[in-house]
Amino acid sequence: MRDELLKLRIMHLVERAFPFRSGYTVRGKTIFESQKRAGLEPIVVSQYFDSNSVENMPDNWNQQQQHIRNGGIDYFFYRSDRSIVGRLVNVLFKLGHRGLRGSHYLARNLDEASRRDYVHNVCNMIKPKLIHAHTGSGQYAGWLSRKAGMPWVYEMRGFWEDSAAAEDEYSEQSKVYKEAYSQDTELAMAANSVIVISRPMREDLISRGIESKKICVVPNCVDASTFIPMRAKDPELLNMFGLDGKIVAGCITNIRRLEGLDTLINAIPLILSKVPKFCVVIVGDGSYKRDLEGLVEKLALTKYVRFTGRVPYDDVRRFYSVIDVLVIPRTNRRVSRLVTPLKPLEAMATEKAVLVSNVNGLTETVEDGRTGLVFEADDPDSLAEQCVRLCLDADLRERLGKEARRWVAKERSPHRMSHQYAHIYKQIMEKRGEQE
Repeated sequence: MRDELLKLRIMHLVERAFPFRSGYTVRGKTIFESQKRAGLEPIVVSQYFDSNSVENMPDNWNQQQQHIRNGGIDYFFYRSDRSIVGRLVNVLFKLGHRGLRGSHYLARNLDEASRRDYVHNVCNMIKPKLIHAHTGSGQYAGWLSRKAGMPWVYEMRGFWEDSAAAEDEYSEQSKVYKEAYSQDTELAMAANSVIVISRPMREDLISRGIESKKICVVPNCVDASTFIPMRAKDPELLNMFGLDGKIVAGCITNIRRLEGLDTLINAIPLILSKVPKFCVVIVGDGSYKRDLEGLVEKLALTKYVRFTGRVPYDDVRRFYSVIDVLVIPRTNRRVSRLVTPLKPLEAMATEKAVLVSNVNGLTETVEDGRTGLVFEADDPDSLAEQCVRLCLDADLRERLGKEARRWVAKERSPHRMSHQYAHIYKQIMEKRGEQE
């Protein structure tokens, strides 16, 4: 990295951050820590904090403050419970839910203004050279960039309106969808540089009129020294879920409609006809869990499916030890075709054989026959056929797993990611220097 980038102070604006645990915050934590190791100075400002949602509250967290320092990185949190305006906003939202007209509108505007003030105050305190906004915080970065007169990067890790549409919260023709779509497009046009996590996302933004040369792809990554192959299966989990002697297909996920887990459930009878010792473990919780449990009961498959419920993030790696095949059966929806999830990379780093649906967001990570196997999305017959191949061929599972780990270590490392960011920052700062 060039000397002029060393100690470059970057203000990362995120919706949520450590100590929350989700794919969003895991990628964020990886970014911040890899940048710190590379000599940059990331400082994180998060829009939300709810202590009730945090696992393993850090010892150095002060409940009366909005700041924590972890791993040499400063994290600042906007907390609505720590300001008069924030508490008023909460009251107005509650009144809106009870039917008071206009209170939701007023609450949203007050909330937006309060968060802007907080971000601006932190910016004045830390004095960054560059703003790096992540999905969910672009609106604050655009405003702050104009006010503070500094360049900004917009990192789009997904299109949340598409996730909502895939969950049938609203349609792609609805007003709320179109407003979110338009807002993201406008923010991408305004930013000095745009970062996306997949090539399909880049192509989508180009189709919206975003200048191609300012869109950079920085894919998800995983630390292969953290996610390591486990040769022995965890005896406690084998006993707890009755997995000893079974061929286990696992899903580690937020249980949502778009994950396509019903395709896997519907494939189980077909797989059992060829692999009698087959069973499925679904690790996680979510809005679609009850529907899946109902489907399992309807098909009389309760003997073959285990739901673990939510598990602490640090325990997730233990489940990889008891899984023979990691299945990611995402549905063929727009969000699945564009966005690449993190979970396949974690499984691949542990040398697990992965089986994914043939949506672009997954096939960009998994190469059929080389680093995993692919099946036709939303097709239980296709899933069953490929799953049976993996279940009956331990050598195939081993070969795919080893090649997957090699690919992840080479192509999806945090070190590689930090250098991609450094290159993007360098171009922005050089261009800014030329303009000045």
